[in-house]
Amino acid sequence: YAAEIERYGVAKERILLEEKSINTITELVELVKLSVSHNWAHVAVIINDFHHDRTKKMWARLPSLVDPADREFTDAFDEFNRRGNHMIFVKAEEILLVRSPRYARLLTDVRNTEAYKAREKAEEQGIKDLEGGTYKKEDQK
Repeated sequence: YAAEIERYGVAKERILLEEKSINTITELVELVKLSVSHNWAHVAVIINDFHHDRTKKMWARLPSLVDPADREFTDAFDEFNRRGNHMIFVKAEEILLVRSPRYARLLTDVRNTEAYKAREKAEEQGIKDLEGGTYKKEDQK
Protein backbone atom coordinates (compact mmCIF):
# COMPACT_ATOMS: atom_id res chain seq x y z
CA TYR A 1 0.00 0.00 0.00
CA ALA A 2 2.90 2.34 0.67
CA ALA A 3 3.90 2.40 -3.00
CA GLU A 4 0.32 3.08 -4.03
CA ILE A 5 0.01 5.96 -1.57
CA GLU A 6 3.26 7.38 -2.90
CA ARG A 7 1.89 7.22 -6.44
CA TYR A 8 -0.98 9.42 -5.26
CA GLY A 9 1.48 12.06 -4.08
CA VAL A 10 2.24 11.30 -0.42
CA ALA A 11 5.94 11.78 0.27
CA LYS A 12 7.72 8.59 1.27
CA GLU A 13 8.99 10.15 4.52
CA ARG A 14 5.38 10.78 5.59
CA ILE A 15 4.46 7.08 5.32
CA LEU A 16 4.85 5.04 8.46
CA LEU A 17 4.76 1.27 8.04
CA GLU A 18 3.44 -0.89 10.87
CA GLU A 19 4.79 -4.39 10.39
CA LYS A 20 4.36 -6.09 13.78
CA SER A 21 0.66 -6.92 13.65
CA ILE A 22 -0.69 -10.26 12.52
CA ASN A 23 -4.46 -9.78 12.96
CA THR A 24 -7.03 -7.11 13.75
CA ILE A 25 -6.41 -7.18 17.49
CA THR A 26 -2.66 -6.75 17.13
CA GLU A 27 -3.24 -4.04 14.51
CA LEU A 28 -5.31 -2.10 17.05
CA VAL A 29 -2.69 -2.70 19.76
CA GLU A 30 0.11 -1.41 17.54
CA LEU A 31 -2.00 1.54 16.43
CA VAL A 32 -2.54 2.57 20.05
CA LYS A 33 1.20 2.38 20.67
CA LEU A 34 1.96 4.40 17.53
CA SER A 35 -0.71 6.96 18.39
CA VAL A 36 0.84 7.61 21.78
CA SER A 37 4.44 7.63 20.58
CA HIS A 38 3.63 10.05 17.72
CA ASN A 39 1.17 12.19 19.73
CA TRP A 40 -1.73 11.53 17.37
CA ALA A 41 -4.91 12.84 18.98
CA HIS A 42 -7.35 11.72 16.29
CA VAL A 43 -6.88 8.44 14.45
CA ALA A 44 -8.98 7.24 11.52
CA VAL A 45 -8.85 3.58 10.54
CA ILE A 46 -9.97 2.83 7.00
CA ILE A 47 -11.53 -0.60 6.90
CA ASN A 48 -13.76 -2.71 4.67
CA ASP A 49 -17.46 -2.41 5.42
CA PHE A 50 -17.87 -6.11 6.22
CA HIS A 51 -15.16 -5.82 8.89
CA HIS A 52 -16.32 -2.49 10.32
CA ASP A 53 -18.72 -3.60 13.06
CA ARG A 54 -16.49 -6.36 14.43
CA THR A 55 -13.50 -4.03 14.53
CA LYS A 56 -15.50 -1.40 16.43
CA LYS A 57 -16.55 -4.05 18.95
CA MET A 58 -12.94 -5.19 19.28
CA TRP A 59 -11.91 -1.62 19.93
CA ALA A 60 -14.56 -1.27 22.63
CA ARG A 61 -13.26 -4.44 24.35
CA LEU A 62 -9.59 -4.21 23.43
CA PRO A 63 -8.04 -4.40 26.93
CA SER A 64 -9.91 -7.64 27.62
CA LEU A 65 -8.65 -9.13 24.33
CA VAL A 66 -4.96 -8.43 24.97
CA ASP A 67 -2.54 -10.22 27.27
CA PRO A 68 -2.63 -8.18 30.51
CA ALA A 69 1.13 -8.79 30.87
CA ASP A 70 1.72 -6.60 27.79
CA ARG A 71 2.68 -3.53 29.81
CA GLU A 72 3.74 -1.62 26.70
CA PHE A 73 0.17 -1.85 25.43
CA THR A 74 -1.58 -1.25 28.75
CA ASP A 75 0.58 1.81 29.45
CA ALA A 76 -0.01 3.15 25.93
CA PHE A 77 -3.75 2.46 26.14
CA ASP A 78 -3.98 4.26 29.48
CA GLU A 79 -2.06 7.21 28.03
CA PHE A 80 -4.21 7.21 24.88
CA ASN A 81 -7.32 7.53 27.03
CA ARG A 82 -5.77 9.96 29.52
CA ARG A 83 -5.00 12.33 26.64
CA GLY A 84 -8.59 12.06 25.40
CA ASN A 85 -7.49 10.65 22.06
CA HIS A 86 -10.10 9.34 19.64
CA MET A 87 -10.15 6.50 17.15
CA ILE A 88 -12.80 6.30 14.44
CA PHE A 89 -13.45 3.63 11.82
CA VAL A 90 -14.23 4.70 8.27
CA LYS A 91 -15.58 2.31 5.65
CA ALA A 92 -13.29 2.12 2.62
CA GLU A 93 -16.27 1.63 0.34
CA GLU A 94 -17.70 5.00 1.39
CA ILE A 95 -14.43 6.66 0.41
CA LEU A 96 -14.52 4.92 -2.96
CA LEU A 97 -18.04 6.20 -3.61
CA VAL A 98 -17.01 9.75 -2.74
CA ARG A 99 -14.04 9.43 -5.07
CA SER A 100 -16.22 8.16 -7.91
CA PRO A 101 -19.81 6.93 -8.07
CA ARG A 102 -18.73 4.45 -10.77
CA TYR A 103 -17.60 2.14 -7.96
CA ALA A 104 -21.22 1.57 -6.87
CA ARG A 105 -21.88 -1.14 -9.45
CA LEU A 106 -18.56 -2.86 -8.76
CA LEU A 107 -19.32 -2.88 -5.03
CA THR A 108 -22.78 -4.31 -5.67
CA ASP A 109 -21.26 -7.06 -7.83
CA VAL A 110 -18.67 -7.91 -5.18
CA ARG A 111 -21.26 -7.98 -2.39
CA ASN A 112 -23.28 -10.51 -4.39
CA THR A 113 -20.45 -13.04 -4.60
CA GLU A 114 -20.45 -16.19 -2.51
CA ALA A 115 -17.02 -15.29 -1.12
CA TYR A 116 -18.30 -11.94 0.15
CA LYS A 117 -21.39 -13.53 1.68
CA ALA A 118 -19.21 -16.13 3.43
CA ARG A 119 -17.01 -13.36 4.77
CA GLU A 120 -20.05 -11.52 6.11
CA LYS A 121 -21.19 -14.69 7.93
CA ALA A 122 -17.74 -15.12 9.46
CA GLU A 123 -17.79 -11.49 10.62
CA GLU A 124 -21.25 -11.97 12.15
CA GLN A 125 -20.00 -15.02 14.04
CA GLY A 126 -17.02 -13.01 15.25
CA ILE A 127 -19.37 -10.35 16.61
CA LYS A 128 -21.45 -13.01 18.39
CA ASP A 129 -18.29 -14.48 19.89
CA LEU A 130 -17.12 -11.05 21.05
CA GLU A 131 -20.48 -10.29 22.62
CA GLY A 132 -20.63 -13.75 24.21
CA GLY A 133 -17.12 -13.54 25.62
CA THR A 134 -15.88 -16.54 23.60
CA TYR A 135 -13.77 -14.65 21.07
CA LYS A 136 -10.25 -16.03 20.61
CA LYS A 137 -8.01 -13.52 22.35
CA GLU A 138 -4.75 -12.18 20.99
CA ASP A 139 -2.70 -14.02 23.61
CA GLN A 140 -4.28 -17.36 22.61
CA LYS A 141 -2.97 -17.36 19.03
